[in-house]
Amino acid sequence: MNAPLRKAGVVILVLFGLLFANLNWVQAYKADEYRNSDYNGRVLVAEYSRARGVIEADGEPLAESKATDGTLKYLRVYPDKQPYAPVVGYKPVNGAAVGIERSEDEFLAGTSDKLFADRLSDMFTGDNTGGGNVVLTINTRAQEVAWKEMVNNERGVKRGAAVAIDPRTGAIQAMVSMPSYDPNPLASHDTKAAQAAWSPRPACRRSRWS
Repeated sequence: MNAPLRKAGVVILVLFGLLFANLNWVQAYKADEYRNSDYNGRVLVAEYSRARGVIEADGEPLAESKATDGTLKYLRVYPDKQPYAPVVGYKPVNGAAVGIERSEDEFLAGTSDKLFADRLSDMFTGDNTGGGNVVLTINTRAQEVAWKEMVNNERGVKRGAAVAIDPRTGAIQAMVSMPSYDPNPLASHDTKAAQAAWSPRPACRRSRWS
């Protein structure tokens, strides 16, 4: 074999080696990341096939899932809208969750190891148990009073934040921020409408889920 062919053979072997290494890297180390990505459509359909857990405070639901007739079986709704949005956050269809929706995502979605017994039981019963509920330390009365005082302040200030903490335990009893927002349009299954709510610019993407 002459020198040019030998060099070409070495280069091809190196390239195949790199390709093989990259394939193993994706399959062995990146598989979970890709499978659980917020942008993986198959994961979204599976995730929305069961009710996401409730986020509540003082027995009042701040975020809950309602059944739909669409491809995505449950819609995330936020009954109290603006006063709790900076705390609870929202769970969009295409994109990453924010707030409590993100920090407690695995538990709310039912994929946390803490809910393994429930998932194991579902395998035998055929049930589709929803995610776990998250109870906040927020005092709803304190939260609503803080919100009203903030938005109706005497100086007409449009931006600000306030936090009330129990000094004995460190538990957050109220946390408000303005300006706030209505998280419901952002969690819409119509991704075009959700994009329009998130950005003042016209959206050009069509929904796959409505």
